[in-house]
Amino acid sequence: MRKSGWLVPVLLAVLLALFIGRAMHKRAAERKAEAEATSARALPVQTARVELGDIEATIETSGTIAVREEADVAAKIPGRVASVVVDEGDTVRAGQVVVKLEQDDILAQLAQAKAAVQAAEAARGAARAQLTALRTGARTQERKQAENAVSQATANFENAQKTYDRMKKLYDMGAISKEQMDLVQMQYEIAKAQYDSAQEQLSLVNEGPRAEDIEAAEHRLQQAEAGVAQARAALELVQVQLANTLIKSPVSGHISRRMIEPGEMAAPGVPLLHVVNNQTAYVEVSIPNVQIGKVKVGTAAEITVDGVPALSLVGRVTEVNPASDPASRSRRVKISIQSPPPEVKPGMFARVSLAVERRCGVVVLPRHVVIHKGGHDYVMVRDGNMGREREVTLGLANQEQVEVTGGLRPDEEVVVVGHELLKDGDPIEVTKQGGRP
Repeated sequence: MRKSGWLVPVLLAVLLALFIGRAMHKRAAERKAEAEATSARALPVQTARVELGDIEATIETSGTIAVREEADVAAKIPGRVASVVVDEGDTVRAGQVVVKLEQDDILAQLAQAKAAVQAAEAARGAARAQLTALRTGARTQERKQAENAVSQATANFENAQKTYDRMKKLYDMGAISKEQMDLVQMQYEIAKAQYDSAQEQLSLVNEGPRAEDIEAAEHRLQQAEAGVAQARAALELVQVQLANTLIKSPVSGHISRRMIEPGEMAAPGVPLLHVVNNQTAYVEVSIPNVQIGKVKVGTAAEITVDGVPALSLVGRVTEVNPASDPASRSRRVKISIQSPPPEVKPGMFARVSLAVERRCGVVVLPRHVVIHKGGHDYVMVRDGNMGREREVTLGLANQEQVEVTGGLRPDEEVVVVGHELLKDGDPIEVTKQGGRP
């Protein structure tokens, strides 16, 4: 009896221990199975910690590259090309000689024109001297010579008169022949003519030039002056033609096309070269009226060119057309490109990103992280081993980023890879945890 009294409680304790051990083992197995099942259902994701940053709102548009300065180089006169001193791609400055025409014929014309000017100036000098002499009148020496001539002619005439009278008496008496008398009479008449001429010359010297003589001299001087002006005009014309044989670039830039070779004929107005100034390049784009209020002169722009994909250019708005296009409900905007490289050429297609607003020290997320559903915006936030759906309020946005103005705090973790497959409360397995999203 005494043995059975303690055996039963021992057996009962052993049985209870076995039962409890089995139950605990079963529970542990169930927990393990449940954990394994949960682990199997967890989605692998990557997360990033929310931090503050800066964001720029942009307007994305496109347009075509153009330049404000480009020009065709053409001849002003016809001629054969002697040389072309530039080639495609060469850089030139405004006023630089780029094409030379042959000059031989024009140089010959220049020599003739200079000789004509000298002859005209000599004729003008003679006409001016003659007019001066007439206006000044006879000099003292000239008057003295005229008086001496009259004295000499008077003496000769008086002597001839006496000879004639004496020989006339002899002729009347029959002492001399008619031939002798005729000779004496001729000498008398010559002496009288010389006397009259000397008297007339003296009278002219004393009276001075007639008005009609001075007027005629003035007219001759005017004609000589006109001759000089005409000769000089002809000379200037030849000099201009000579200068036009040196064809210059009207603008600074680089040679984009060459259409002439030495030996070919150049015709007035026909392009020989084309010059483009890349430093005046710009993009003209169209901005909708609903966005134009954000675009101002001076607004910065980032420009990429399809023909040069690795190149990123900087530009600024320089002109906003005040008139709106009623058909497209937009306005034209010109964006100047700062220091464009030579490979950027007119006609290339360009993509433009205009930075219209900037905010600093705000919560910024990549655009792809935000889920749009039912007219609301959500992000997936890490809550331990689960993903939790969190509604957020958005602010500024661009092609890559978006500002979160409400619903999210710094230092929280958001799912940045795999979020599109999650539902609220789904288990997650973080495979990579990074810094800023």
